[in-house]
Amino acid sequence: ADLAFTLWRKQATSLSIKKLEEWFVEYGNQHPVIKNQFASDINAIDKLITDLCNATLLVRDENDSYRFAHTSYLEFFRALGWFEAIRTGRFVQNMQQCERLPEHEALRFLIDWRLATEDDERAEFDSAFIALLEQPQQHNVRQFIFECWKCGQLLDNTFPHSPSPDWQNMEFNDEFIPDTLNHLDFSHAKLNNTHFHHLRFNQLRLGHAIFDGASLYQCYLHQCEL
Repeated sequence: ADLAFTLWRKQATSLSIKKLEEWFVEYGNQHPVIKNQFASDINAIDKLITDLCNATLLVRDENDSYRFAHTSYLEFFRALGWFEAIRTGRFVQNMQQCERLPEHEALRFLIDWRLATEDDERAEFDSAFIALLEQPQQHNVRQFIFECWKCGQLLDNTFPHSPSPDWQNMEFNDEFIPDTLNHLDFSHAKLNNTHFHHLRFNQLRLGHAIFDGASLYQCYLHQCEL
């Protein structure tokens, strides 16, 4: 999962054997079981890298680089990487200098995985996700979490939500909150310095939302609580 997340952050679909080894050493040193193997056996890294390269999920291409055998494997493990990074509190750190937005298919895998995982892991994810939704974050994290939140709400009514999301300094064109989600409470949303263009606010509960410095251009507010 971490490998798929790493490929996504690097906007790559494959890694050379050298880059794969570098990733694995860094990954292994962050996980006690693998790190202990490194320490107890001088040949452990070579053995584990060989096992990784021979895994059925990875294939070697014509450039001697390694990639996931199928796009669906890549998307699934990418989603699992996002889930684990959010659940364990590593997401913000992992998103340093990454401006990518999540792809819809991978988000569907994340949402399905959340429903299928153990109750305690789901609760950990939900708590961490709400913290990311509510607390000030770097702009790329806010954008990612908004897209994840919107897709999650559209596909699963148990996906975590907060009436106090931090969507400051973002930009929304043509659509903000889909009409199918206007039953949710956004009464304490932070929308400072957010730019809204050509969109409709339809029956949204925004009673104590903060709009300081926000700009609304050709926007229509219909039966909203303000």
